[in-house]
Amino acid sequence: MDAQGQFGFERVFDSHGREFVSGPQYARSLSLSSVQLNVPPESRATWYTTASVNSGYLEFKPHEEDKVISVCQTHRAVFTAHCLEDVNNEVDGDMKFQIKDLPTRDDFYPALHRMLKHKLEWGPRYHFYGRATFEIGVAEWTKRVMSDFGDILYKAKIYGAVAISRYPYECCPNIWRAFCELWGPLCNTFHHGNGEMGISLYDMKVICGLPILGDVQYEEFIPQNKNLQQNGVYPPAIAELLKIHSQLCIYHNQSTVSWAHWIGHFYREKIIYKEFGDGKRKPQDQPLRAPEITLRISKEGKLAAFLAFWLSRFVLPSVDRNVRPETFHMACLMAQGVRVSLAPTVLGYIYHGLGEIATHPEGPSSSSASFPIHYVIGWLGEHIPGLYLPQTDKEFVKDYPFLVRYAGVKPKSFRLNHARIVFRSDKELIYRPTTFIEDEGRSFADKEDLSDRKFEFLVCTRYALLPVRVNNNLWLEPYYPNRFARQFGFDQGVPSNKLSFSV
Repeated sequence: MDAQGQFGFERVFDSHGREFVSGPQYARSLSLSSVQLNVPPESRATWYTTASVNSGYLEFKPHEEDKVISVCQTHRAVFTAHCLEDVNNEVDGDMKFQIKDLPTRDDFYPALHRMLKHKLEWGPRYHFYGRATFEIGVAEWTKRVMSDFGDILYKAKIYGAVAISRYPYECCPNIWRAFCELWGPLCNTFHHGNGEMGISLYDMKVICGLPILGDVQYEEFIPQNKNLQQNGVYPPAIAELLKIHSQLCIYHNQSTVSWAHWIGHFYREKIIYKEFGDGKRKPQDQPLRAPEITLRISKEGKLAAFLAFWLSRFVLPSVDRNVRPETFHMACLMAQGVRVSLAPTVLGYIYHGLGEIATHPEGPSSSSASFPIHYVIGWLGEHIPGLYLPQTDKEFVKDYPFLVRYAGVKPKSFRLNHARIVFRSDKELIYRPTTFIEDEGRSFADKEDLSDRKFEFLVCTRYALLPVRVNNNLWLEPYYPNRFARQFGFDQGVPSNKLSFSV
């Protein structure tokens, strides 16, 4: 993709700078910052307002015509509320200046509303793609990388995120179906019994270990050969990985390289774990497979090769279970210790996958969306403790993100109807298990002297469009933190529940 948005295709180049005569062709493009935009993106700050609110109580009159829960105000006692922007369910957004008399869009409601309205069912066959499962060689390779390159991983702020990727994560299918049914694709929020909740950027940091801030925003693309050959423009390890990827494609007579083939080429030590557990079962202590091609790569390239696999399998997984060459650039930057902003892209990727499930015209079970389900499992476990029995804090390393509590943990078994009832109730719900905490009320101004920790909090509470550029796809997903402001410690107005279904 050049400055006008056009893609080009090239093979990898040899030591003389000439393209190989055989092997796969790769789509080449530029970073988004190089593309000329005719219309500058709109940027608007998020402000909180302080207002005096009449106290009151909730009253339900089942004999009234509308049969909704109403607020009965006393008009005497008043308390001060700190709220983010006004919430408006009547249109596709939340800005207070929008027209309020438009009809409610059907995609505001969660997926279950659409399923009942159009008589869609899950059916006997459904698959969820992207959850991290046990793979032979992953635990050993990850442990070796953490030992050899721990200082670089710490510098790139991904040590914990890499460490937890060696474990599998379990999910109850009925819990997952009930969760998907209550996902609202328009606002990217989860509708439960007491309003809306959301997966926030701060959750992605604390639960998943992904950096919010960074020197570079994550995006996937393969630079052109002429740029790869220029010294100092791109990391030299990109060309190394492209050559190895092309060699493996030619060797296996395929246009892609699977996870297993990638592990077999780069990890040549002994295999210990045949399945997830304590490692007592050993397949004769042998390497994963006999080396197929001589490994010629720099030390930086070795780490980049692992990080490309980590991105393709654990952070931004796809259905095909292949290593994407488009990840090589970001993997090489992180292999140099560069901090890459991963959280916005990964959260937008999750939003998009859940939206595909919720809006598929033939029903959610027909969707083949793939995204890191294990991150959502960690979010569910932290906010709704009744779903899992997580490991205690003493059982994992202090620096690891909270997701490790659910590594290999079997979820509680729920029937689908029971899981729906759990999600429609707020009895066991925790709004702020991981959020930013201050001892007293503070006001933060977006100034240069603001610490990263406080600036991250401002970023997490700000309306935004999350850019997702993965595998030659480009999406923008809306991020509405004002719809789940309670999770950040703000008071939140909860609109009356107008969902036209009950469970």
